[in-house]
Amino acid sequence: MPTINQLHRSKRSLALLFLFLLLCLNVGCFIYYKRTAVQTNVLTELPKNKTFRFYLTDEAGINTGKMWQLYNAQITQTAISGQLQKLNTDAAKNIATVTGEMDARKSRYDILMYYKTIPNLPDTGAYTLNYADVHKVEVYEINWGKSILISSLITLGSAVLLLGVIWVIILLTKESCPFIYTNSPDGVAFEGEIYSGAVFPNLERHDYLPLKHLQPVNNQYQLHITNEVKEEQHTNLLELYAIDHQPQYSVLIDKNGNPQTLRNLQSPVAAVSLQGNNILNQISCSDNDYYLPHPTPDANPQDGMVLTFVKPPKINNAKLFLNARNSFWLDNLYGQFLDEFGALYPRFETMSNTKTQEELQAWMLKQKLPLSVYVQTTDGNWQPAGYFNLIGPMAFKNDVLPVDLSSVQTDTFKVKLSCGFMFWDIDEVAIDYSANQPVTLTALPVQTATDQYDCNVSAYLQQDDTLYYHQPYIGDEASVTFTCPPLQQGLQRTLILHSKGYYHILRQPGNHLPNLAYLQSFRQPDALPRFSVERFNGYIQQPAAITLSLPETPEDCPNQNIQP
Repeated sequence: MPTINQLHRSKRSLALLFLFLLLCLNVGCFIYYKRTAVQTNVLTELPKNKTFRFYLTDEAGINTGKMWQLYNAQITQTAISGQLQKLNTDAAKNIATVTGEMDARKSRYDILMYYKTIPNLPDTGAYTLNYADVHKVEVYEINWGKSILISSLITLGSAVLLLGVIWVIILLTKESCPFIYTNSPDGVAFEGEIYSGAVFPNLERHDYLPLKHLQPVNNQYQLHITNEVKEEQHTNLLELYAIDHQPQYSVLIDKNGNPQTLRNLQSPVAAVSLQGNNILNQISCSDNDYYLPHPTPDANPQDGMVLTFVKPPKINNAKLFLNARNSFWLDNLYGQFLDEFGALYPRFETMSNTKTQEELQAWMLKQKLPLSVYVQTTDGNWQPAGYFNLIGPMAFKNDVLPVDLSSVQTDTFKVKLSCGFMFWDIDEVAIDYSANQPVTLTALPVQTATDQYDCNVSAYLQQDDTLYYHQPYIGDEASVTFTCPPLQQGLQRTLILHSKGYYHILRQPGNHLPNLAYLQSFRQPDALPRFSVERFNGYIQQPAAITLSLPETPEDCPNQNIQP
């Protein structure tokens, strides 16, 4: 497995990098935390408000420490010129590698220009490099640790190709919640996101993230909580649930904090999307072949599916199992919605902060952001059965929802999952009728927590109180440890991270005057799903160039862990 530093290097791109992807879609996938190759034409599109560092080397020099820096660079359509300065070996090797989080953050402005074989350059002096002599260009970037798979889209037709480009744009501009990485003897693995959708203080909520990769190292559990996007994150509580149970069962925690044991997951016998397509194969197992709606110009703003399950006799309760995530499209769409406020965005934030949790949650449900669940009763009506909280787009998550079946008297029954257009990626849905079994749940408090400045922040994470661990900048990170209690022989342990917090999206919608009547329409049910259809159709009908820029991140950040 990779290290935490390797997982942190991401794909926040320079302008026109997504255009390069269009030209080279057959290259496979881009792996985060590595230097990324781009074409020389990206140099002319660099954001003017950033200071980039240019380095000259070749494949041999990157390993031996043979490198020059080009100062005061002047960029034209055919060449780059400036003052040449040869670096010493240690400095050159430092440019070629990343040794820590602060180093990683600074490296996002480094651009490496490779000769096929570097010529005999002077140690210092004026120099002009023609692009014709450049073998390749690489950029460093950071934000989040996941690969973007793009290969073969070019062969699937123009509509799918455009969809692929949209995905690339979304991936490179996403906003999300804190990321969690865990340690094991094999290295570090990305697990997922916590308290997704809690974008205002009054939406602060509990979250329960299964940790599939976490294993003890030196008799303790270690994880990392990171801010890798443009937002301020405020975590009130972290604790690790060590749940010991019989090995024939698996255990999840529902959104209310209750353990739910699962023994015999049963797939639906039929599954049809709300568009009328058979999707049984897509949602019968967790295989990353997940359900996506078929995008059409007349698509229904309401998305989802109807599932048919066999029901054993005398069963009044069940547990609905879900493996899913939110779509990258939703992540990007919400940002577009915020941009509609323009000069009134600060007022929107102020007003939203005065709303109660019940009011904010009711709006989210009216806009079909959570995944709502309905059970068809014997008389044919759809009865609300609850909903799944937002998960975030970065990783699929296993979740569970207890379902009341007392109103179902037939040997088969139907479940409807409902959300907004392209808001959720659903990989598996199943049901379990087994009774909950006793488990031993030990809530492990934070033992140590150290941020990237080696400051002790454990006091901010140990209790559900008024103290918060604040992560206001990209690159903020804390390494957290928990004790590892002994496991009784014959039992199996499931590890789930219990967290509580909220985050604030840092958005700059601009100074344009918004359309107030249009904004007021978002108070109506299904307005955001309709907005999703409109925006998607807009991409298909009038694909537009989109300029991406690097995030603002201070090089040195003071300790921000004060009262909110």
